[in-house]
Amino acid sequence: MLLVSKEGGSPRNAGARLINIGPYPGDSLNAQTLALLHEFGHVINLLPLDFDNVDGKSVQNTAEVLRYCRAEIDAKGRRGTLQAAK
Repeated sequence: MLLVSKEGGSPRNAGARLINIGPYPGDSLNAQTLALLHEFGHVINLLPLDFDNVDGKSVQNTAEVLRYCRAEIDAKGRRGTLQAAK
């Protein structure tokens, strides 16, 4: 992670930082699937804009995706691959 001062100057290395996407570790297939579904929700106008996460809107949108898609996300993660339905 790089820290950039608001006052300017060179960015400094602050080391690694683990992130989560919803309830999933950021480097997992489940997290990647959730992130893609969240962003796709914006593209097809099912989710309101959440730019800059004002008022926690991004977290609310992620919760909404989980409400409808969690079972499928978890199932895909257990299989370890993403496959298109035939």
